Amino acid sequence: MIAKLTFFVVIIILQNFLLVNNVFTTEKYVEIDNIIAIVESNSITKLELNNKKEKIKKTFIQQELAIPNDKEITKLSLEQLITEKLVLEYALMKGIDISEEQLSNVLNDIAQSNNISIEDLIKEIEMDGSSFSNFREDIRKQLIFQQIKRRIISANLKISEFEIDSFIKLQKENTPTKYNYSHIFIEFIDGNKDLSTSKINEKLDKVINKLKENSFGEVAKAYSDSPMAKNGGLMGAKLIDEIPDIFIEPLRSMNMGEISEPIYTSSGIHIIKLNKIEEFQMETVVVRQSKVQQIMLKKNQIVSEDDIKKKLKHMKHHIMQFVLNFMNVVMRMSY
Repeated sequence: MIAKLTFFVVIIILQNFLLVNNVFTTEKYVEIDNIIAIVESNSITKLELNNKKEKIKKTFIQQELAIPNDKEITKLSLEQLITEKLVLEYALMKGIDISEEQLSNVLNDIAQSNNISIEDLIKEIEMDGSSFSNFREDIRKQLIFQQIKRRIISANLKISEFEIDSFIKLQKENTPTKYNYSHIFIEFIDGNKDLSTSKINEKLDKVINKLKENSFGEVAKAYSDSPMAKNGGLMGAKLIDEIPDIFIEPLRSMNMGEISEPIYTSSGIHIIKLNKIEEFQMETVVVRQSKVQQIMLKKNQIVSEDDIKKKLKHMKHHIMQFVLNFMNVVMRMSY
């Protein structure tokens, strides 16, 4: 009786085992995403690598270029992922981030530049088989990269004295000096100064005396024979090429507000006043900026001063190594 019962139990166990085994064989196994690389404190998974490979292949297809073999695509994808991880690690360390508002503004600009709504943009992206959330993340990374590149490049930008002098010289050429001056003209009668020398001298003396008591513009209106007399003799701002040769040297030697000595020509006597010199001037702006970050280690009953010094030395070495590696990566991105 016991033997029969034992046999029956064994049969039941075998049936259950075969049934479970059949169930297992009909199930589809799902491969778990595994890590293929470690970058600082981040990791790169096989799924990330496959997604990056697909993006790179699409880029080659869109640009109508020959798609490299799988080995080259894998190498290129892995290099890009390592670069991204390093840059994002640096951004996190420096507190560089893109707010949701900034990201939304950029996405709206993308939609507007294509004359579509943000909803239509989402549809077009997803019609291509892509995910809009992945698209948003790609845009966020690009914005972070731009901020970092600007910060790194501007911090390492060196401008020589020669380049500064060349820039100033170019600006001066583009903004040449102008002389703003006024003019009083006493014309010789009939173009012959010998006919009325006494009258001319009398008028000149009157003009000189009047200038001592009145403004140049008032005297010009009352006594100048120039067509510009009605405007107070104002000639305006003129380039050297626009000024009569006879006035150039006096103007160059005069101070602003100064009135010249009488200038004699075959047609009459001229008196000029230098109102203003308009020339290129570099504006000096001094900006003082300070940005401080701190790492503090406190000594206590467990951690000694020697332990703190060793830890700080190790941290300093680690930070310097990270910065050097990151600088190399970012400078490669700039080319």
